[in-house]
Amino acid sequence: MRSTTQGAAEAAEVLKPVRRVVLDTMARTPPEARMVRDEFAAWTTVVVSPAAPARRVRALARRVTVLEAPASGGRVDVRWLWRRLGREGVTHVLVEGGGEVQAAFLERRVAHRVVFFYAPMILGGAAARKAVAGTGFKGWASLLRVHDAEWRRAGPDLWLTARVD
Repeated sequence: MRSTTQGAAEAAEVLKPVRRVVLDTMARTPPEARMVRDEFAAWTTVVVSPAAPARRVRALARRVTVLEAPASGGRVDVRWLWRRLGREGVTHVLVEGGGEVQAAFLERRVAHRVVFFYAPMILGGAAARKAVAGTGFKGWASLLRVHDAEWRRAGPDLWLTARVD
């Protein structure tokens, strides 16, 4: 049987707000954006590079936590960020973003699981947005492999989740 205080402590842990971490190399997030003004602004961290204009960084820092991360290839160094978040006790991260953000985590091999949604429509062309962009993997030996893949239906869409090697 659990004590009331133990149950309350577990409930508090479960109800802890989710921390938002935004990769914004050049501090382009407007200071009036909802995500830096809403009730979760105290749980929001914007990660910028040293190249970000100081004026924009100061404006963001008045509303949210701002971290300056080293840059790698013009982007926030995600390995540095991974280590920093780990030192702060962060153990789970959901990365949601465009193809370049996804590539940054996958190419540096810091992702442990991937989730892709496939809709019943076709998008194509040389300029089409990619789910994973970046520089890509050069040759068979460097490919990123997944295992324990599971497919599910989500309405008309397909949902793939898999572990990353």
